[in-house]
Amino acid sequence: MSEWPEDVDPAVVDTLFELLSDRYRRWICLYLQSSDRAVVTYDRLLDELSPRAGEPVDRDRLRVRLRHVHLPKLAEIGVVAHDERRHAVRVADPSLLECCVAVQNVVEDCESTER
Repeated sequence: MSEWPEDVDPAVVDTLFELLSDRYRRWICLYLQSSDRAVVTYDRLLDELSPRAGEPVDRDRLRVRLRHVHLPKLAEIGVVAHDERRHAVRVADPSLLECCVAVQNVVEDCESTER
């Protein structure tokens, strides 16, 4: 077993796992990392997220959850900045977003090797 790197704060790792525990927040991170848009509207995010659920999604309910749950959680740790007035979001810290996606990829790799 490898040792914990000294320069990584375990609280940050805990926060990332908490943040990525929700599939919609994971999908938001993946979309923002792959998008070439500097600013993404809530409607655009809804267009991207709704089909990923694999089941019918109540767009109004998802919009409320984006605005009041998912985007504030991503903003709280500095991954995104969201403008509620404009109904838009942008990446606030590209390196932190990259870290979120990397953690997500490692977890997915581990899950696929367990099967």
